[in-house]
Amino acid sequence: MKTSRKLAAAGVAALCIYLAASGGLAARVRDAVLRGIGAERMKNVSVVTDMTARPASVQTEFIAPETSPSPEPSPEPSPEPAETAAEEFDPYLVEQVFNDVVDALHREKNYSEEIAKKLLYTGGYQIYATIDPELQSIVEKVYADTSNLPYTSSKGEQLQSGMTVIDNATGNIVAMAGRVGEREGRFLFNYATATRPCGSAIKPIAVYAPALDTGVITPATVLDDYPVRLQANENGTEKAWPKNSYSGYKGLITLQTALRVSTNTTAVRVLEALSPSVSYDFMTQNLGFTTLVNSDLNSAALGLGGLTYGVNTVEMAAAYSAFANNGVYTRPRTYIEVRDNKGNLVLENKQESWVAMKESTAYSINELLKGVVRSGTGTEAAFSGMTIAGKTGTTSSNYDRYFVGYTPYYTAAVWIGYDQNASIRANGNPAAQLWKKAMSEAHENLPNQNFNGSTADMTQVTVCTRTGLLQGPGCTDVQTVWVAASNAPALVCDGHVAVNLCTESGKLATEYCPAECVQSVNAIDFTTENLTAAWGYERTTILLPLSAAEYEAYAAQQAADPTFVIPAGKPVQANDSGSVFSDLMMLGPCTLHQYVEPEPTPGEGYYDENGNWVPAGETDPTDPTDPEGSEEVSPERGTDFLNWLLNTAA
Repeated sequence: MKTSRKLAAAGVAALCIYLAASGGLAARVRDAVLRGIGAERMKNVSVVTDMTARPASVQTEFIAPETSPSPEPSPEPSPEPAETAAEEFDPYLVEQVFNDVVDALHREKNYSEEIAKKLLYTGGYQIYATIDPELQSIVEKVYADTSNLPYTSSKGEQLQSGMTVIDNATGNIVAMAGRVGEREGRFLFNYATATRPCGSAIKPIAVYAPALDTGVITPATVLDDYPVRLQANENGTEKAWPKNSYSGYKGLITLQTALRVSTNTTAVRVLEALSPSVSYDFMTQNLGFTTLVNSDLNSAALGLGGLTYGVNTVEMAAAYSAFANNGVYTRPRTYIEVRDNKGNLVLENKQESWVAMKESTAYSINELLKGVVRSGTGTEAAFSGMTIAGKTGTTSSNYDRYFVGYTPYYTAAVWIGYDQNASIRANGNPAAQLWKKAMSEAHENLPNQNFNGSTADMTQVTVCTRTGLLQGPGCTDVQTVWVAASNAPALVCDGHVAVNLCTESGKLATEYCPAECVQSVNAIDFTTENLTAAWGYERTTILLPLSAAEYEAYAAQQAADPTFVIPAGKPVQANDSGSVFSDLMMLGPCTLHQYVEPEPTPGEGYYDENGNWVPAGETDPTDPTDPEGSEEVSPERGTDFLNWLLNTAA
């Protein structure tokens, strides 16, 4: 499938009719090509689809004329009856070619959309398209079968999807699927080109790639999974923001872990260190995105994928393909050129490519995103025998699911959602599952290989996974990574300190904690010189407001002890608090175990008549057995003797 497919067809109407008479899509298109242009011209084109004389009912942004021109006869008669041919529809990519050519004729030749369509219907134009018929056939087959996406909304609506596949070597769009299920007409709404939110699939292209490229972070960087700030709830209360898809916060984690589990807090922190404006420029100028607007210049949009209008699978696939292509971005295209019926060049759609990022950045992202598919949120996309990298995405309320994955050969972006927003209730990530169904078949006959990025401008370092600095004497958890030589860490980690935690309370152990529940942990002291220089900031403690019950409890403490100060709130703590510097500062001593007066052991003393305990070996001056004490009390003293007896017996 990596060999160039040189195809042609003698007209869309003829193509559709002819396709009904032949075998599979690939074979049918190939047959049409051979009869359309001949083998001698196949060196210069990928696919040729001569869209001659077919009326269409266009239901996209282009409105077809009320009266379509009469179709010209096919150069070759169809071997099948016309009613059979009428059930055949062009692939979504062929329809997108039509739309793109109409748009180009309008934009470059100043033709009206109506005139542009009439020229395509009746002018005998030849369009040299980029379609790979075998790959298109695979994608169409997967999307036609609704059992591959067996989910419906509460209103009975079929879960929908769009997919775009790009050849990494050329940047050309080679396959596309616009919706799930059997085709019911031409020019239906195409979900592959529609803009929808992409969720966390934006993080590699809007956050981590530009941050690596500008030196804000390196593959060795340790990030802080901790709330960035408080955000107001609708009821007037405050909540820690952002939250993660998993419960709580992990504290200090590596960049690999942040991408593997798709941590939201770290993405926002890195984006704000980078600045949203740098991220915006990287997406629009370096990676060719056209749907972003000024209102997207914020952390929620660029860090978490909550864009104003969203993105489409075409631009997402093109952006990710730059990683597979060593940092070179190629603008996606559906056709190469258009010629009239005399062979004159009408439109030339030249390939446009540029360096979007450093080769070291692409190399690092490839390694990071391979980890996402290998053991992170993208494992459902993995299939054996092929190197795969990619990133998942999920929007708020679970309305949209995304997966963009790539191999050394192809990059494919998949969106999934409902026409009318509804929560997607499915097992796992159906976007990654659908990606796997199509791409595993597409790669069946392709040899495995790795991404061919070079480490010539990189250096290998071993760093502490808790600080991101070079391994020091106290480092127990380390990782070895390739980083850009110009941005490699130079300081040695000196921040480890041993502290005792109480396993029952999760706080710093005191002298009163039982020995069996005291655990020594290797924590981070961020006041050390190297760590202060490396990080350059201190985490701001985020305090959540106290509940009414908490406030009443603290108020009671204050009433009992006027020196007690009611706290402003309660700190948000990471799950892995034992190894997080700022959480250690907030932990405080264990209060579960406190000093308790030991109970006396029977036989080691007695209570005197005043109820005071007298230890063994000491004498009570009132004790009648004390020779230097008071006179002996006789039984005749009645109740006094009884009290003495009771005290003694006690």
